[in-house]
Amino acid sequence: MLEICTVNIRYELMNFKNFYISIYQDGIIWIINSIKWRNRPEKRSAVGKTMTFRRKRINRLSNTVSRFAICAGGLVVGLADCSQAWAGCSETNSTITQCDAGGVIVTPNTGSSSLTVDGVTTQGVYYTPGDSATGSYTQTLVLSGTTTIDNPSSTSGLSAGNGVTLKTALANQNVNVTVGSSVSITAFAAYGGGIWARSETSGDITIDSSGTVTVTGVDGSNNPVAGNADGITASTSLGGASVTNRGTVTTNGRGLYAEGNHNSVTLDADLNVTGVLAPAKTVIINNSGTVNAYLAGARAINYNGLSSIINSGAVTSATRQALIAWSDYGDASVTNNGTVSSGDRNAIVAQTGANGNATVINSGTVSASRAASTGSAAIGYSGIRAYATSNGNVTIVNSGTVTANNDAALVGHTPQGSINITNSGVLTGQSGIFADSGSGTGSVDTISDTSAASATTSGAITVVNTGTINTTSHGIYLDGTTNGIANSGTVSSSGGTALVTGSGASTIANSGTINGQGGAITGAVATLNNSGLIAGSITNTGTSTMTITGGDGAYAVLTGYNGGGASLSNPGTVGTLTSGSADITLSSGKIWLNDNVNLSGRTLTVGGNASLKISNTLVINGNYVQNGGNLLITDGGVLTLSGTNRATVSNTTVTFYGTNLTTGTYTLVDANVSGTYSDNSLKIRGTSGLSGVLSTADNGNDLVITLSPSNYTGKGQSAGGSATGMGVALDAISHASSPVSVAFQNTVLAPLSDLSPVAQQTAIKQLTPSQVTPAAQAAQATAPTTSVIEQHELALLENNGGGIAAGSDSHSYGLWGQVIGGGALRSTSGQVNGYRSRSFGLVSGLDHMMPDGGVIGIAASWTKGWNWGADGASGTYATMNSYQVTGYGLHRLERAFADWQLGFGYNTFDQTRAIQFLGQRAKADYDGQQYLVKLGGGYDFDVNGEVTLTPLAGLRFLRAVSAGYRETGSDANLAIDRRGVQSLTHDLGGKLSWKLLGDWGQVTPEVRLAWVHDYTQGPIASSGLIGGQIFTSTVARTSPDGAKINLAATIDTYGDINFRAEYEGEFRPAYQSHTGLVKATWTF
Repeated sequence: MLEICTVNIRYELMNFKNFYISIYQDGIIWIINSIKWRNRPEKRSAVGKTMTFRRKRINRLSNTVSRFAICAGGLVVGLADCSQAWAGCSETNSTITQCDAGGVIVTPNTGSSSLTVDGVTTQGVYYTPGDSATGSYTQTLVLSGTTTIDNPSSTSGLSAGNGVTLKTALANQNVNVTVGSSVSITAFAAYGGGIWARSETSGDITIDSSGTVTVTGVDGSNNPVAGNADGITASTSLGGASVTNRGTVTTNGRGLYAEGNHNSVTLDADLNVTGVLAPAKTVIINNSGTVNAYLAGARAINYNGLSSIINSGAVTSATRQALIAWSDYGDASVTNNGTVSSGDRNAIVAQTGANGNATVINSGTVSASRAASTGSAAIGYSGIRAYATSNGNVTIVNSGTVTANNDAALVGHTPQGSINITNSGVLTGQSGIFADSGSGTGSVDTISDTSAASATTSGAITVVNTGTINTTSHGIYLDGTTNGIANSGTVSSSGGTALVTGSGASTIANSGTINGQGGAITGAVATLNNSGLIAGSITNTGTSTMTITGGDGAYAVLTGYNGGGASLSNPGTVGTLTSGSADITLSSGKIWLNDNVNLSGRTLTVGGNASLKISNTLVINGNYVQNGGNLLITDGGVLTLSGTNRATVSNTTVTFYGTNLTTGTYTLVDANVSGTYSDNSLKIRGTSGLSGVLSTADNGNDLVITLSPSNYTGKGQSAGGSATGMGVALDAISHASSPVSVAFQNTVLAPLSDLSPVAQQTAIKQLTPSQVTPAAQAAQATAPTTSVIEQHELALLENNGGGIAAGSDSHSYGLWGQVIGGGALRSTSGQVNGYRSRSFGLVSGLDHMMPDGGVIGIAASWTKGWNWGADGASGTYATMNSYQVTGYGLHRLERAFADWQLGFGYNTFDQTRAIQFLGQRAKADYDGQQYLVKLGGGYDFDVNGEVTLTPLAGLRFLRAVSAGYRETGSDANLAIDRRGVQSLTHDLGGKLSWKLLGDWGQVTPEVRLAWVHDYTQGPIASSGLIGGQIFTSTVARTSPDGAKINLAATIDTYGDINFRAEYEGEFRPAYQSHTGLVKATWTF
């Protein structure tokens, strides 16, 4: 094999006769004579020129020799750099000594250099300046193509059997290695491994491999020894290290190993940092390939700076951690979204030493598969472990699947700092989550950790679980200065306690499920906010009052374990709630208590914002105090106080629930020795048709309820009026079983039964049809218009001093218009709720004067009315629009006269009925009509020519009809049938009028008084459906007798236009109305 040497000429060669080459190596001079030049120098000067020659390999010399001195006449006339023309190897600023099947041996020069090995099959690649080299080197190595490295032996192979070696002892060495995806490296190494890059002085090392690396660690006899060699190693004493694996690594040592910055700090014997000498650097491993290792799968070690592992591939370790990141003076972080498995240690570890935060984020699959039967060791067999040895915060976030057969799935340790653990994935193992200082008694890294003062983390521990935790021992174990747990997922233990906390004050918020065969919760629990299910015993070891809250919607459940089968709808058998050194307060929310309460004489208090549900016979070994809120007793539940403990229940709403309750007396609270009960209200639920009364028994010590039939019929009769028929319908509904009736029982009769007997009477009236609208239809739609026309007719009598004479010169037609407005008030009586109303309207008519002195005419009117219920009907509201057409006439015979009216009206109603005890309103829109016939007459007596006294009499018939309608908007909507109302009324009275003359015309004041009497005195009936049952309800009319007064004044301007103003008032017992009008008349 020949090497090509390039000579840089320093002197004129033609001045010398003899040439020779001196080869210097290790202080020995080798002389080679008889040099044959490939190109002889020209006779002119050759200074600064180059020439080449070939030499045979000198086998007696090291392959690393590549520097030659060319001598002549005792002077060095030139220097030669020699390089081999090796197929598959190319370099920059390096010397290739060998590139063949026996090995690739390359020496870099100081500064930046590179080596590319492409498609070479060889025993190994040795690319290093050597352990004795000094200076600074930046080396770039690229293995590409189908390069195959197979180093079969640590004794006969290259560099102790390593696949790739880049190592220096004294120089500063920066290394960048890239391995292509088609490259294969196989090594049987006594140390090092498949790719071994190590700087024992300083430098940054980066390895990026996409190839296949297979390493077997061996001893001096080439026998396999686990742990002697690793797959890929990047190690530097002062600097950062990075290993990226995209391919496959298989080894009986460590799979991926990165170490850095050891010499940047000073350490004591226990590896504690005592000083910092250089800046922090980063050590990182990034794996997206496959790693199968006997020892650690990926191990990142940093003495000063961040140590990080990112895995999206598959990493398996047979006997150690699959992923471990450790920093003595900095943060440690592991992120996994791949698959990780350890056969005999923690699967993932992030650990810091003197100072730093430890973080693990997992969205992949993690398994610590050591069998539970094989025992435990201090090193731990957890799925994920984040550990700050001295001082630092710990964070674990899991959204993947973690299994630990012989330990906790997630472990967080720090003596001083906070621990934050979030799980939204699935945890399976002996324990689910374990967090404390890491220095407690027992085996601190396994499930045998115990709570002790030294084990308490000097900081807050927070756990948020939205996922699933299934364990055979503790589900969650926390021991911090303060502990906070928020669970909306599932924490379940088939053999231990689901949630254990140490002596630090703990706050637990549960909206999911916590159940444990050995107990649900044990620890110093200051606050338990539960809106979910807690199944298993609860033990408070603290000395401060334990506060428990419940759910907002459904009842939160505290119950026994029940084989893990308890649910929010079926709590099963009774559990235990124990607080031996502190009181318990159920402060707010809905709490379904299915636990006996052991308080050792202390007190269970139920707050005013709490609703306590009892469905079994429970024993309270302590005092029971409830001064407000709700007490729901279902399915025969009873609160029993043991010994001499006291019960106090006051200002509490007691609900008694059962689907098949019968009349009789039931015990709710059995105080045995001392009970005090006052100002409590009662509700009956689940069985319709019953009412109940709370009372005491056993000398006042027990709280009992007595059930009897509801009897809405009797209560409706007592209320009277419209409630009479409604009470009968409600009793029918309470015993019916149709879907409509059952729904009505639950939504209407249940809250109705909660009311006192007097309040029930008022409520029954509120269930009846509106009492406002029927009365308003007659009062607002008809009466004002009828009265207006009547007064208009009478006013005509005053024209021309007593009427319109036949054949007079008066105008034949008169057009008149009138604005009316008024109001009415009906007082509440025992039969009917009161109301008040307001109205406004317009009336316009056309008169025609008959030749015989009579008048006929037609009038059109519009009236708008507003009506508001009062007292028990408060909140009821109705508006009405009425449109009417009325024909009328007046006929005079001397001083006697007769008048008549025929009318038709169309009305629309917009009605709202308030149901106060339900807090609801039922609404309806419908229409109606009315028909009117009125006859009247009188006689004028001339008193003195200026004053006229007129006796009057009249008879009016009215029929008002309203269409049927269906209400909407409430649980007690009515369907009302079409109804008609008739009335026959007479007026009997007189009118006194007189005339006053003035410059602006004639004024005619008048006063009218009349007795009003209704001949139709029966109530107004309405019929329809409520809750699927037929009912009939009645509304009492106003008193049949009343008085009517009219005050009016007419101004005759002696022209075509006259004006009139009028007031009318009607007064009856418990009723009064007032109407005012202004009228203008134009004759033509």
